[in-house]
Amino acid sequence: MSDPLPNVYQVIERHRAALLAREQAQTQAMADHWMTVERALDGEMTALAYEVEAAGLRPEDVPRLTRYQRLMGQVQTELQQYADYAEGVVASAQSQWAQQALFDAQGAIIVSGVTNFDMLNVEAVQAMAGLAGDDSPLYALLTEAYGDSRDGVIDALIQGVGLGWGPAKTVNQMRDGLAHGLGRMMNIARTEQMRVYRESQRQAYIASGVVSGFMRMCAHDGRVCAACLASEGERFTLAQHLYDHPQGRCTAIPIIAGQQPIEWPKGGEWFATQDEATQLSILGPGKLELWQRGGFDFADLAVQTNDERWGLGLRPATLRELARA
Repeated sequence: MSDPLPNVYQVIERHRAALLAREQAQTQAMADHWMTVERALDGEMTALAYEVEAAGLRPEDVPRLTRYQRLMGQVQTELQQYADYAEGVVASAQSQWAQQALFDAQGAIIVSGVTNFDMLNVEAVQAMAGLAGDDSPLYALLTEAYGDSRDGVIDALIQGVGLGWGPAKTVNQMRDGLAHGLGRMMNIARTEQMRVYRESQRQAYIASGVVSGFMRMCAHDGRVCAACLASEGERFTLAQHLYDHPQGRCTAIPIIAGQQPIEWPKGGEWFATQDEATQLSILGPGKLELWQRGGFDFADLAVQTNDERWGLGLRPATLRELARA
C-alpha cells in the first residue's frame, strides 16, 4: 500500500485521542465525587462491624440488626444522590460528544477530498443521548448500579462474620464492595458516551450525501480488545450500526461514494509488527503461544454476540474456542 497512514486515518485517530483525554478527566472527577459517598457511609459501616463482633453474631443474625437496616437505607440514599450527580455529568458529556462527532465526521469527509456535502445540525442528533429525566434510559442504567454496591457491602460483611475477620478488615472489604457500584457507573458513562459519539458520526455520514458506508477502526495500543483488533476494517452500510462491547473505543472511517476505501495496517497486520510485550498484553500467554504456533487465524479472535437488550456486540474468543478453530 502506498500510504499506510492516510490523512483521514490520522485525523480520526487524533479525534479519538482527544475524546479519551476528555473522558479521563471526567472519570477522575467522578472518582473524586465518589469519596463523598464513602465518607458518608464509613462511620455507619465501622460501627456495624464493631457491633457485630462485640455481640458474637452469626452471619444469619446480622440482617436483623437495627444498625444494619439503617446502613442499608443510608446506602440507598447516598447512591441515589450519586446517580443524580452522575446522570447530569454523563448526559452533559453525551450532548457535547454528539456535537463533537458531527464536527469530527465533517472533518473526516473534508480530509477525504470532498468539500461539497450536506451538514447535519447538532440539534438533530442530541435527542438520542438519553438526556436528563427520572425515566430516561441513562438514568435507568445508572440506578441499576445500586445493587452492585449494596450487594458488595452485604457480601463483605457476611463473609467477614463467617470467616472471623476483625472489624478493621471487614470495613475495608465493605468499602471495596461499595466501590462495585462506582465501577459499574463508570462503565456506563464510558460506554454510553461512545455510543452517542458513534451514532452521531453515522448520522452525519448519512446526511452528507457523499458517504456510502464506513469501516471499523480500532485503537492500536496495548489496551486494545483482541476482538476489535481482529474485526478492524469491517465494512458497514449506512443503515447498520457500529456495534462494539462495553467501554469499546472503535470508531468509523467513512467510505466516500465513488472512491476506493482507504487502506491502513489493520488488526492482524498491525499486531504482527508489535513487540512481544505488547502482543502479550493484548492476547495473554495462552492465546499468544497458540497464535505463534499458527493455531488459529487472527480473525478467529472476534466473536459476535447478540444480546436481547443491547443487540450486536463483540467479545474475544476464549482459548478453548481458539484451540478448536
